[in-house]
Amino acid sequence: MLEKFKNLKEIDIKILKAAKEEFLKNGFHRANIDNIARNLRIGKGT
Repeated sequence: MLEKFKNLKEIDIKILKAAKEEFLKNGFHRANIDNIARNLRIGKGT
């Protein structure tokens, strides 16, 4: 299974970690991309 994630870059891993923290903190249905971007201190690109 880890073979799929072999080519992830460092930023991809940071995004996944931030998303995981957001889901654990606010629950699956209340997590959103704005909060994930805020945790990473980046814009969401819109």
